[in-house]
Amino acid sequence: SAPLAQEMKPVVDDSLAGVGALELYDSVMKQYGKVPFAPEVDLDMSDYVVDKGMDGIFYYLAREEAAIRNNPAKRTTDLLKSVFGN
Repeated sequence: SAPLAQEMKPVVDDSLAGVGALELYDSVMKQYGKVPFAPEVDLDMSDYVVDKGMDGIFYYLAREEAAIRNNPAKRTTDLLKSVFGN
């Protein structure tokens, strides 16, 4: 999954920057840093978004795999038949 995350990172960076999310996050965190006794937050917004995106990808892959395992009619290609059986 690391290679996929590396491919996603520049796309996420561009998207977050394009909509102003990174700038807004930095502004909020500067204000938050001025709050006395507030716990330190060390979060890279891009990494967080990539991690959540990866979670979503693997969630839906797992759902589709379960559907293919449970329903032989979903095994529509030779590859799926060889992996999951007939």
